[in-house]
Amino acid sequence: RFGCIAKIGFTLVNSLEEVTADAIEAAPLLFDHFLPDEWGGCNQLFELKNGLIGAVGHKSWGEMVVRQHGGEAEHVLHYTSMAFAVDPETRAMTPTKIIATRDCFPPGPSKAPRLQDVTFTAGIIRHDDGSATLYTGLSDCQVGKLEIADPLLEYEAIEP
Repeated sequence: RFGCIAKIGFTLVNSLEEVTADAIEAAPLLFDHFLPDEWGGCNQLFELKNGLIGAVGHKSWGEMVVRQHGGEAEHVLHYTSMAFAVDPETRAMTPTKIIATRDCFPPGPSKAPRLQDVTFTAGIIRHDDGSATLYTGLSDCQVGKLEIADPLLEYEAIEP
């Protein structure tokens, strides 16, 4: 319907009581952050010093892969951790940027072979020294923690 598998909606509410199924369904969509064969979502939001909203989430795509010669094709998923910012007044959005991929973490088991390349973002803790701790699910059966540069700092330098 919208040119890709999933979109991110954005709306403002005055209280948690206003976060209803109807409000979520009616949230206007943000565009241009996913290619037609991608999907994703926001997992954590931050009100930045300049009034922008910083978002941390996941960006995903799938592909058909034949793992063995003559075997059947399997739908393999790829999930990465991403960040972007949006102006709540104008809805202008920065491009998404990848902040971590599965290979940023040590190898480990996966729930299924098709899920080996999954990094499902839980959120970040921002630190005063310009770094952040990223927490994420890994391959649908582990959790990971990674020290990264604060992915939202550059957005706080933007004039809204």
